Amino acid sequence: MNKIFIWILRIVTAVILLQTLYFKFTAHPQSVEIFTRIGLEPYGRIGIGVLELIAAVLILIPATSGAGAMLAAGLMSGALFFHFTSLGIVVDGDSILFIYAVIVFVSSLILLFLHRNQLIAMISRIFKPGNLSSAVLIIFTFLFSNCTTAQNNKYMSDNQNKYYSKTDTSKITVSNDEWKKNLDEKVYNIAREKGTERAFTGQYWNHYEAGLYRCKACGNALFRSDGKFESSCGWPSFFEPITPQSVKYAEDKAYGMERVEVMCGRCDAHLGHIFDDGPPPTYKRYCINSVIIDFEKK
Repeated sequence: MNKIFIWILRIVTAVILLQTLYFKFTAHPQSVEIFTRIGLEPYGRIGIGVLELIAAVLILIPATSGAGAMLAAGLMSGALFFHFTSLGIVVDGDSILFIYAVIVFVSSLILLFLHRNQLIAMISRIFKPGNLSSAVLIIFTFLFSNCTTAQNNKYMSDNQNKYYSKTDTSKITVSNDEWKKNLDEKVYNIAREKGTERAFTGQYWNHYEAGLYRCKACGNALFRSDGKFESSCGWPSFFEPITPQSVKYAEDKAYGMERVEVMCGRCDAHLGHIFDDGPPPTYKRYCINSVIIDFEKK
């Protein structure tokens, strides 16, 4: 009976790990949103997916179940940390990834307990003299499964942007060198170098919570959630700004195209472009990069 229980536990844990791996490798919107929020999209998503595959395989092999459970527990502890701190239990209107993380974490801990003797024996062999390289590899793998915590803390803190304000509406005119000192690298690329994020990878392309969208460079109020719509273009789309002064426009003939650039009305940061294929009443589509906007929940 004990063997049957252990096998059921192994299979359930491995299947859920493979399901979360599928979400990551197919760029499922919920998975992409999570890794975008913590600043690790796309490489963190792919890297964690590979580790989940390794954990699932190790768990299904009886001789390495303990090692697989240890890796899975490390991965899920990182996931739960993010859910309880910066992400929330519900992501993109669904809590399935949080539920998966809880199930895998609990089942991994049970497997660790059941295979404790196997794990102790394996660690003893690894740390014997002459097996230093194997020990270093195991330690590195386990640390990598948790390293997103440290990376997230660095990302979430960002540089202290002295030009960001939710109350000051005065015009900002400073050099790009000054902006570079105050903006995150990705934000600077969009805002000052007129970059463009890849479609369907941004944090807000399929985000529909009620609230306000601000310029991430200066805090200027740009769009409301009730002015947002689903355009299927892969970028956040709005049909009108909060006020006519929230944004400004410029002719853009880059890359051999004729477009109208949309910029922040306060700091002139590049936001995206405007097109004439939106819904009524304006029939406009403000196609905006997620990187350059902040969301303030109502």
